[in-house]
Amino acid sequence: MDQNSNNNAKKFFIILAVLIVALVLIVVLRKSDNQDEYDVSLASVNEVEVILKESFPVEVDVLVKGDLPDGCTSLSEEISQRLIGNEFSVELKTMKLKDADVMCTQALVPFEKTISLENVVGIAAGDYTVNVNGVTKNFKMDVDNYISDVDPLK
Repeated sequence: MDQNSNNNAKKFFIILAVLIVALVLIVVLRKSDNQDEYDVSLASVNEVEVILKESFPVEVDVLVKGDLPDGCTSLSEEISQRLIGNEFSVELKTMKLKDADVMCTQALVPFEKTISLENVVGIAAGDYTVNVNGVTKNFKMDVDNYISDVDPLK
């Protein structure tokens, strides 16, 4: 009976491993299928405004105004941000379903999107630039934006 139990346990774990691998493959294939369902591109940005909030540490929002190319295109929830030197680089994307059977209004659709800048805690006082898809706006941080007296970047 002992050897029979060992064989059954081995069979169980082999079947379990095969099921886990199959489940992982299904999840990965569905994710890649979803990515293939949409055309993704950079959003058309017309204007960028910088809003310095009255808080400490200072929080910075960016109001982005632009146009979507048609009624079937929407803003992507995925927004990438980087701070390089004194420039905050923000990439705002759009997505559109690739289904050719969908009818879309062929008129520009204005949008406004407020984005909270990451990486502003710990920056020194000075002049900064926000770049959203190639449209830039300068702003000045009047005070060091440190939570304590110690510069976290040094």
